[in-house]
Amino acid sequence: MVYLFEPQRLNEYYNDMGKWTRQPDLDIPRWYPTVTLLHRFPEPSTSISKNAVIVAGGTESHNALPDRARTTYEGYFVTMPTSPFVGQSVLTRDSRNTSSWAAGVFDGPAQTNANFFEYPRLFLLSNGSLFMAGMQTKGARVFHENAAGIWNYAAGNENPNAVDVIGGFGVYVNGQRAYDSSVLMPITPFAQDYVARTGGSPYGGLTTKYAEFVQANPSGSSMWQPAPLMHKDRWHGNLTLLPDGSILEVGGDSLLTPPQPRKTPELSKDFQWTEMAAEASARDYHSVALLLPDGRVLSAGGESFTSAYQIFSPPYLTLGGSRPQSVTLQTPGGVPWSVNGAATAYLLAHGQQFVVDCTGLPPTTTNLAKIVLTAPGSVTHHTDMHQRCIELASSVDPLQPTNNCRRLAQIPFSDKTAPHGYYMLWAVTNHGVPSHAVWVVLQ
Repeated sequence: MVYLFEPQRLNEYYNDMGKWTRQPDLDIPRWYPTVTLLHRFPEPSTSISKNAVIVAGGTESHNALPDRARTTYEGYFVTMPTSPFVGQSVLTRDSRNTSSWAAGVFDGPAQTNANFFEYPRLFLLSNGSLFMAGMQTKGARVFHENAAGIWNYAAGNENPNAVDVIGGFGVYVNGQRAYDSSVLMPITPFAQDYVARTGGSPYGGLTTKYAEFVQANPSGSSMWQPAPLMHKDRWHGNLTLLPDGSILEVGGDSLLTPPQPRKTPELSKDFQWTEMAAEASARDYHSVALLLPDGRVLSAGGESFTSAYQIFSPPYLTLGGSRPQSVTLQTPGGVPWSVNGAATAYLLAHGQQFVVDCTGLPPTTTNLAKIVLTAPGSVTHHTDMHQRCIELASSVDPLQPTNNCRRLAQIPFSDKTAPHGYYMLWAVTNHGVPSHAVWVVLQ
């Protein structure tokens, strides 16, 4: 079954808790699939450009062979309401088909040591392709818009069945690692489409300290590169993108005997790992970590402490100096919209320029240096495939060039870089200190 959740809409009373609506069912039962939002492209039946969503992998049955779920994916198109805040969205099936399994089902990666299995780690790249950085030995990439179900595994003359060697993007530096963590690294005007993996365990082996990354776009190097080791080995860790461009690894545990919880988070800036203050409780399998609108990180759950949580304050909140206050956006069409009279978010469009204004920064030492978007968290099983941190193109406002609390910014032109939907917007100083986030919606 498939359900679509809608938050509270203007003039539609949902008892302040949103609403779930039934949508067309999947063709194949899927346990632990990944749902990924893509960019807009024409729906074949209507020729109207709509957001695409795919549901990939999972398992149909732990005993069924062949298992159709782990080697296939299914697609939907999203028909949005005319206003982002009135009416409901509707899903329709993507009727194109390249698979022999069933109508509306597409082939997934099927090479040796490269298939979806459970919660495949899938990331939308800036060219519209979808990149898989999974737990097995190899990654894969597909252009769902123009070549649905046709997967590319390697670059150059790499052996398609190679294991544990440095080759094209398809083969990881450190091989197969169960329950590792993967993330699309922060996107900047000068760097994008980098994907990282950390930790995990070779099946049957101990947990590792490994980290590696790749520029996954075909125009990039397409070669996995080793990164400096973390201080502690772990699996089940959560990678959280922070608005200053750093990455926090929190939680997880080891495969030592007995297992050791990894209570000490590690903060990475360009893969230079620094140990942070330790948590009081273990955060093992099924734990989550989420960036909060105030810049802190929620760490919660896990098998050991299912209902407990703690909140981590990154160093930029205690060591970075003055923090931007009272952030506002000034742009035509960017007036806050309201629900029940409360200002909640700004409406912005791709390619749109706008001015970010704030207060509270000493003019002689501190200024706004960058404007950043982060997607709201949606973690499951220590991975957030929709997680995104986008540094916008920005500059000093030419109308007020000496105003240190003001910056002109622009939304990316492509929804492949910044998919439609909700984001937290951060004003970040030259010392790396972020404001409280304000909510924006990319229409």
